[in-house]
Amino acid sequence: MSFVGKNYGFRPYFKDGMAGVNGYFFGIGATTRLPGFFISTPVRDKDNIVAVATTKIDLRPIEKTWTDAGEVIFVTNGDGVVILSSLNEWKYRALLPLNTQQLQRIDNQKQFADLAIRSLSDNLQVPDDEMEINGISYLHQSVEINDVNWRMHYLTPTSDVTQLAIITWAKSGSITLDRKSTRLNSSHVVTSYAVFCLKKKKSH
Repeated sequence: MSFVGKNYGFRPYFKDGMAGVNGYFFGIGATTRLPGFFISTPVRDKDNIVAVATTKIDLRPIEKTWTDAGEVIFVTNGDGVVILSSLNEWKYRALLPLNTQQLQRIDNQKQFADLAIRSLSDNLQVPDDEMEINGISYLHQSVEINDVNWRMHYLTPTSDVTQLAIITWAKSGSITLDRKSTRLNSSHVVTSYAVFCLKKKKSH
């Protein structure tokens, strides 16, 4: 497959390179139709930018690692569109509805080829410490990937939180926490949900 004579001027990584800065962009290849992470840098002849050098990194092996490990992980870009996921059916879906400007920009950049960007779930709200996707409830935590304006989301089905875990955390004294204090972080994903369940049960 040859890229000679192809015009990629619509891609933001090319525009960044011609503007004299490094470019970073995830998209489906306009020629190959394969997804990847594009990194570009300007090529200079003295003070003039004469070309843009670009490389494309295949991130699918990372997704396979997540899938093989049985994890529920996905990554969203700055528009909230899922670009990487351990579940293939979640890819190129949006956490929240996109506005007209976002859709037009995505179309102009041919970021996702001709795929229609649908919502990840019909009833999905702004992601918080709990999410429901297609009728399944998850504990949710996320972390920013600042350099590329991405966010990684880690989900744990609430059904995986066993009664044994609830009893264990109750005995540790975590029962004293209230619902507002159980925001998720990497050290108490299970604790948060266990405390919440116990408090709900106690209130009945």
